[in-house]
Amino acid sequence: MKTEEYQELLDKLFKQVYRDLKKRMFPRKHIKLIHGEIDIEAKHMDGPAIGLYENEEIRRFRYKHHIFVSVEIIEDYINAKWCKKYYKERIKKTIAHELVHAYVFEKHEDLIDIKNVHCDGSPLFLGILAYLNITSGHRTWSAFTRTDLYKQIKKCTNYDEVETLLIRTMLEYQRAIRLLEYIVDNNNKTIYHNEYLFSNGDITGVKGESTITFSEEGFLCKANAFIMGPYVDLSKLKYLTLKKINNNSFDKRYYGKMQCQTIEDKRDKLRLQSMNI
Repeated sequence: MKTEEYQELLDKLFKQVYRDLKKRMFPRKHIKLIHGEIDIEAKHMDGPAIGLYENEEIRRFRYKHHIFVSVEIIEDYINAKWCKKYYKERIKKTIAHELVHAYVFEKHEDLIDIKNVHCDGSPLFLGILAYLNITSGHRTWSAFTRTDLYKQIKKCTNYDEVETLLIRTMLEYQRAIRLLEYIVDNNNKTIYHNEYLFSNGDITGVKGESTITFSEEGFLCKANAFIMGPYVDLSKLKYLTLKKINNNSFDKRYYGKMQCQTIEDKRDKLRLQSMNI
């Protein structure tokens, strides 16, 4: 019986939140906020999380979205004798937060050449939250509120302005990253392939996540993965990248071999390996 009660409540609040987000983001526009199918259900969460977003690919560029809301905050609302409005708003804000994850994933994840643009450490995701006055419990949110981008977004009068600003910001990230994607040291016959992805909410700056080192016939190749948060100074990204490479500051280190004859061959093989980090 509780499961049915939870689901009925979530379905009702989901419809309210969806309509509200669409009205605030696209007023007077007859377009869908999210094109893929969305389902929502209650779930027992581990740790402090009160919401969760997942997706599955149905076909290319078409996804099904799954939103989970903590059973605990649902029960807080159902059992509350006072302040029920507060507990209801808590559930609605959780649903809204996860819906923004779905929106960003569906619209931007395949178009922007940086992984995890829909995650809690992405400036694009956080920027939309800021415009909609939706907060987050992650460390990246408090860091984002100290950025110039946050201040600019709070001055925007409509969502079109916000999206234009955020896309320009992502293009700046892409340009900075593209310059660092390959670093070739011809003197030492070393190639570095660097990949950057946004954090899930814990990393605010730049962290060396993993490195894979291959050595073969005098060539040295390193595939490096870095996790970024919203508090990154792009003018210092090269300095931070080289510092972590030179200090080998990575949480995970792997070593192996691959058969390659030329620098170009190494470069292609290295890209394939780094995609699986």
